[in-house]
Amino acid sequence: MTITFLPLLNLLDRAPWTEESLCSKSDNPDAWFPVSTVKSHDAAILTCAMCPVIGQCAAEAVASGETWGIRAGIFHDGSSGVDRRHREALTAIAEANGVKVPDPVRTSPIANADKTHCKRGHEFTPENTRTQTNGGRSCRQCYQIGKRARAEQQKAASS
Repeated sequence: MTITFLPLLNLLDRAPWTEESLCSKSDNPDAWFPVSTVKSHDAAILTCAMCPVIGQCAAEAVASGETWGIRAGIFHDGSSGVDRRHREALTAIAEANGVKVPDPVRTSPIANADKTHCKRGHEFTPENTRTQTNGGRSCRQCYQIGKRARAEQQKAASS
C-alpha cells in the first residue's frame, strides 16, 4: 500500500479554503507530486488553472516554503536553483487573485525541524535524512527519486 501525503488533504491542519480546492477532490493526489518532467498541459496543472482558490494555494505555498510538487499550477522539482523564481511566480499568482502573501513561517531556527515526515510522506529518520549545508534537512528517498528522474530526463534528451 502506498501512502501519499498531500498537504492540502492533511485533516489535522486543514485551512478552511482547502474545502473548495480542486486537488482535494482529486482521485489521484500523486498527480501533484510528479517524478518526471511536468508539461504545461499536465492534468494537475490544468486543474490548478481552474481552481477557485488558486490565490490562497499560492500564498500558502510561499509562506510554508514549499519545495516539491505542483502548487497553484507551478511545479517545483526540489532543486534550490529555482527557489527565487518559484516564489516570485507563486507570489504573482496570489496577488493577481487578491491574496496577500504572509511572511514565511519559521517554527525553529532550522526550517521544518519539527516535522516528522517529508511532503511525500517519508519519515525523517537518521538513515533517511540528509543534512544540508545551510543547516536544513531533506529526505533521502525524495532526493533519490529526483536524482533518478533527472537521470531519465538526461538519458531521454540524449537519445
